Amino acid sequence: MEQTEQSQQNEVIISLMGRLVFSEEVIKKIISKNKQNPAAYIKGYNSCDGEKGVTEIAKIVGVSQPTMTPILQSWKIKGIIYQKGKNYMKIYSLTEEREGKNDKPKRADGEDSQTDGPNDSSNAKEPRESEREQNNS
Repeated sequence: MEQTEQSQQNEVIISLMGRLVFSEEVIKKIISKNKQNPAAYIKGYNSCDGEKGVTEIAKIVGVSQPTMTPILQSWKIKGIIYQKGKNYMKIYSLTEEREGKNDKPKRADGEDSQTDGPNDSSNAKEPRESEREQNNS
């Protein structure tokens, strides 16, 4: 198996396992705890793509590299990022809040955030007229 393909498979496995262990809300709570600008730290977390170094991530968050280093180490210890070479990799992308009021939140990968599961109320069907009449009888 080619190294790149194996690396991609490993990242998929890590992402799937991460979703089983950590909900998005839990990761956001870990990232933003006691932070003045939580949205900046979520952007910083999402920028942990295995390609960017600590200095680049610190610029995204708006802090210095010496401030960002222990934060990344803390995230690594908590299991929400892992080391990829000298850089860090998130377990999966988080939804970032958009600026507009009516905009849906957007994940770092560009997809709209939505729930498509069985409990999503937008998937509920309106009862037919005949069903409503039976229920009212």
